[in-house]
Amino acid sequence: MSSNWIVIGIGGATSSGKTTVAKELQSKLPGSILINQDDFFFKVGSPQLEYVEEVQHYNWDVISAIDTERFVEKIQSVMSTEMSGLKTLIIEGNFIYAIPDIAAACTKKYFFVVPKETARYRRRTRKYKRYDDRYFDKYAWPLFEEHKSQALGTYKDLIVVDGELELASTVDTILRDVGLHPLYGGNSPNFLIIEGTMVLNIPEIWRLCSLKFFFTLSYEVCKERRRHKLYDIPDPPLNFDKIVWPQYLKYKAELENKGVTFIDTEINDESNTLNIICNELTKITSELKYLRFTHAKEDELEDEAEVDSDEPAQETVLTDTEETVTPEVKDTGSVNADIYLLFTKPTFPSTSNIELPAGKQVEFLVGFTNKGSLEFTIETLDASFRYPMDFSYHIQNFSTIQYERNVPPGYQATLSYAFIPADSFAGRPFGLSINLAYKDEFGTQFYEKVYNETVNIVEVEEGLDGETFFLYVFLGAGVLLLLVISQQFLYSVGKKRVGGAGKKQNPQLETGTTKKNDIDYDWVPPHLLKNYGNNLYGSTSSPQQPRASQRSSANADNGADWR
Repeated sequence: MSSNWIVIGIGGATSSGKTTVAKELQSKLPGSILINQDDFFFKVGSPQLEYVEEVQHYNWDVISAIDTERFVEKIQSVMSTEMSGLKTLIIEGNFIYAIPDIAAACTKKYFFVVPKETARYRRRTRKYKRYDDRYFDKYAWPLFEEHKSQALGTYKDLIVVDGELELASTVDTILRDVGLHPLYGGNSPNFLIIEGTMVLNIPEIWRLCSLKFFFTLSYEVCKERRRHKLYDIPDPPLNFDKIVWPQYLKYKAELENKGVTFIDTEINDESNTLNIICNELTKITSELKYLRFTHAKEDELEDEAEVDSDEPAQETVLTDTEETVTPEVKDTGSVNADIYLLFTKPTFPSTSNIELPAGKQVEFLVGFTNKGSLEFTIETLDASFRYPMDFSYHIQNFSTIQYERNVPPGYQATLSYAFIPADSFAGRPFGLSINLAYKDEFGTQFYEKVYNETVNIVEVEEGLDGETFFLYVFLGAGVLLLLVISQQFLYSVGKKRVGGAGKKQNPQLETGTTKKNDIDYDWVPPHLLKNYGNNLYGSTSSPQQPRASQRSSANADNGADWR
């Protein structure tokens, strides 16, 4: 076999992450070749396969189940092929170190290990036609332990790797160890990468660049991505429409038909974009190496167009003694996760046209369903109010709650969150942004916007608070006071009317009939009329005379009655 190849061996326990790491290494090393042991198993029904009646399962965890001859021939064929550029071969499989020719070909040998229960759990989540714990306990795991002992005893240069570590960290360690890390090791030519919105529009920089790339995207996607960035100085309203996007179109137009490679980052994801760039690099050099990274900060250049500043754009330089490892963070959710939002205080029939009470606690639940085959870890949940015309402008940030809750495949989790809108926000609309950060078991991080819409903050109308109660008390006291004043006023007016009618008059006394012609004499006995007739009117007799006459009249009456 040729010695001009770098051969990376990835072996170890079942379900320890070997295949995932191998594929990630291949994506990080453009032009590399991956050979997988699983492609060389004998077909079902082949006499070389051992069928275990006890568990009714083929034994795939022995070396005899692999067509080792064809496996080795494939590796030899690849390594005998003349190739330009960096020659890297990745061989992956749990029994590759049990095959002497393959083990001898590996420049670096890595052996992945995980605890038994981790391997069991991962195997359960795989899409096997048939899974049986008995096969795992009696065959798969014991055979791995046996192979592990043999490999560690035979190869002193075997490097043991913890299969439970994050994917990005594991791949980074392997790249550095084999001398192929983008920032470290080797004697390859140095590459200078200059990045920024307008670096290619500066003639001095243009002349320095051997390769020139310009990333493009649509107006809507650019504005949406920029909205989710966190700037030291938030974008003022209309800054994107009035300054940022017109400047981008201007820079792009200046570079057309000048030998610049335009890459549409909407069509090409991160991996494809990297492959395009690396393919261009292999045309001008036989080896790939990044020793220095110069970053012309885009934000500061854009700010310079907005405000007058004499300060030059800063740059960050990574040297051989500095290390910056940034894990992959996807600004979207995973396709294997379903996330739901439910407001519980107050409640709403839907998540549109929401009105939140000012100064009162708002509560909601976030439901998370893992419908994939990998375990997710929910890290944080945060919320904030944004400027409704530009969601990148923060108005009020609420607490970021850290959960660190594991959600196995097929399981669900519910998170609770509460916040209080400021009283001064009543009567105004704001953008409500609710974000959930989580990662899968290989370290890929996701940052999903659970809710990102405009809500209205309303003033609370309560039934009877302290202010309203005392208002009613004062109103009642005022009404009662008016009634008392009215009663006193009416009483005094009535009294004045009675006292002002004139002088006080003596009561009239009944004096009888004063005129003679007004008396009816028909009912009076004649002898009385005869005795008293002269004294009724105009009599001049003394006062004693009538009394004597009356006595005489009374005797006469008695005598008359007696008779």
